[in-house]
Amino acid sequence: MRQNVAILAALLLVLTLGLWGQYDLSPERFRDAFPSVIYEVMMLFALEGDWTLRIDLPWQLELARFLAPLASVVGILIVLTRGAWVGLTNKLIRFWSNHVVLVGLSERGIQFAQSCRQGHSVVAIERDPNNPFIARARNAGIPVIVGDALVTEVLRDSHVEHARHVVTFCDNDGDSVEIALKIQSFLIARNPRRDTKLRLHLHVNATRVSSRLEHYAKFYDQETTDVNFFSEHELTARLLLKKYPPDMFAHIFRQQQVHIAIFGFDSLGEHILIEAVRVCHYRTGQKTRFTIFDCAVHDKTQQLLSLHPSLNALCDIELVDLPFLLPLQLSTVSTEILQSVTEHVICMQRDDQNLELALMLRSALLDRQSCNAPINVRIQRSVGLAKLLEADENNPEVPDGIFPFGMLDEVLHHENILADRMDALAQAMHEEYLDRRNQVGVDERLYASLKTWNELPEPLRKSSRLQADHLDAKLRAIQCRYADSPLTTPFAFTRAEAEVTARMEHVRWATNNLYEGWKPGAERIEGARINPFNVQWEELDTEEQETQIAAMLALPDMIASHFQGHLERELYIGVTDHMSQHLQVEAKNLHATISQVLKEIVEQNPGCRYILVSPLAEGTDQIIAQIAVEEFQMILHVPMPLPYELYQTDFTSPVSREEFKLLVGKSELYYEMPMLFGNTETLASHISGEPNPRRDRQYALTGAYIAQSCHEMIAVYDGTPAEGVGDIKNVVEWRNHGVPEDFRLPFVFCSQPKLRPTRIVYTGA
Repeated sequence: MRQNVAILAALLLVLTLGLWGQYDLSPERFRDAFPSVIYEVMMLFALEGDWTLRIDLPWQLELARFLAPLASVVGILIVLTRGAWVGLTNKLIRFWSNHVVLVGLSERGIQFAQSCRQGHSVVAIERDPNNPFIARARNAGIPVIVGDALVTEVLRDSHVEHARHVVTFCDNDGDSVEIALKIQSFLIARNPRRDTKLRLHLHVNATRVSSRLEHYAKFYDQETTDVNFFSEHELTARLLLKKYPPDMFAHIFRQQQVHIAIFGFDSLGEHILIEAVRVCHYRTGQKTRFTIFDCAVHDKTQQLLSLHPSLNALCDIELVDLPFLLPLQLSTVSTEILQSVTEHVICMQRDDQNLELALMLRSALLDRQSCNAPINVRIQRSVGLAKLLEADENNPEVPDGIFPFGMLDEVLHHENILADRMDALAQAMHEEYLDRRNQVGVDERLYASLKTWNELPEPLRKSSRLQADHLDAKLRAIQCRYADSPLTTPFAFTRAEAEVTARMEHVRWATNNLYEGWKPGAERIEGARINPFNVQWEELDTEEQETQIAAMLALPDMIASHFQGHLERELYIGVTDHMSQHLQVEAKNLHATISQVLKEIVEQNPGCRYILVSPLAEGTDQIIAQIAVEEFQMILHVPMPLPYELYQTDFTSPVSREEFKLLVGKSELYYEMPMLFGNTETLASHISGEPNPRRDRQYALTGAYIAQSCHEMIAVYDGTPAEGVGDIKNVVEWRNHGVPEDFRLPFVFCSQPKLRPTRIVYTGA
């Protein structure tokens, strides 16, 4: 396609030059004999330009007369030699190394290959010469070898012995396994010199079979390759929980337990539940609760529990047999369930069905008090329905509480499938584990895990990857994060932080061991899957606890020494102001004053990631957010006191409403505060303009949240008396002396920040 576009562009350019020259030569003839003018210009491409043999030709025609024959000849040569060019490109593959070999061209394979173009060289193998994706891949600049990956010559042509990764997207899982075995035997025969093993990533549909193969030594015990099974649904579940962390929403909604409602319990629903059981381990130490909505849900769940009987002990599961797309059915769901849900996940098979249910569910939730938890809806394509739900980054966003997930271009991105970065972190953590265990002098014969990374069985590597994947949750618990830049300010965990994260890691590890069939016992027996450490944190002896705490204390230095990035603390900066209509927000010195305050905060707290927390109300909220984002590159979090449907009615100016949406589009995160004091009907503004105490209390809830959650707080105040509950004077007083019980936030998922004195910016009338 690129070649075709280039040829067409060249022809249009020459044609435009020719017509321009004809007009300059004779405007009258250009108007009166336009068909003849076009004919004469077209003749230039056929090398018939005798009519141009005159001395006074305009420069445009001179240039067109020269370029037209050249464009024709080059275009013909490109068309005629296209096959030769493909052959030459395929021959050059033999000089590649550390590239990616993709086996099987499909919509999913193309999505993956296109994501690789920035960081990896890719060659595709496709056995069907009539596959339409061959032309699409070649037009995207991806070489394609037409042939069967089970044929030695085809593998040789792909230079697989010097590749870094092989990724298969076959319709049949058996084909993927057969290709892996063929590549293994091919490498043994070729005996290439390699510093690392070739990594095989096999896409599978039946993950239950692949999970059994993961423990089949005959398949995995190879010196030439590492084999990793992956599925679209498994990746989707992982990314969902990473992008929309359940603990974060549980904290905002003042819950003690993560509670995920799953609508649709087919393959994807199962993977979401299993992934959550394995990675959703937080500071509370509580099991995750699930409520599953589906037709015949009891039968589907029994099938899953028969394969994974330990799930009943590792999580709390409730089942609701509910036909979909029936509004009256949603009204039968108990308020207790909906009020305790911290995150809804809609994951049925069709995008349109998912969106319809999401919109219906959203309407039903807003009709009930304290039920407005976020809704995550599976949408497979980034265009169309996904664009409707979520704008592109930095574009205006309407924050409606519905979040799309599962877009194929995100799920099948090379960073998720090849996972080089996560593998590097998992390997570094495993090496640290080896050093730690060797120091305490354990018997290597009792531990299959006491091997180098290259010798480690794949199931144990997968365990290390889960540990690496859980790092974000541990960092959120102590209000830290990973920064993708070199370390400039010394960083270390406190003893208390190391103990919190060590406890979380132990709970995660022990839960995954139980899921894999391990049991506690007096002594370790590898073959029988008995481990004396597979107990609660409190039941570990002091020596083992100290060993695990020491590992966490060493984590920041390990990350800084192995990677380009480092760990850093998060510093939350809250914003509260007086009713915006009382403030002279156009005052000339306001911008300078705010900039100075933010500058002081940054200078007094070096080496942090600065996060501005603001509801972006009309007036100074928006001004402060603009300054923080544009001048100080701060991250923006937006807690909204009400659902957008209600909140947007408080913006008196269309300009401020549009600015709100623009800032939300630039934010890292937006969320609605729980509707503790009413539903959409009782929280709506009265047309008469009379006070609405319920609505005022929702605003007070947001002020209290900011007062409790932020290390620093900026209060913009005009000196007028307080106007009711939640006014700025109340918020500042709450920060100094404690929040009323109705607005108090339980800090069970993360550490409570140390509150600094409020920075008051006075703007008088």
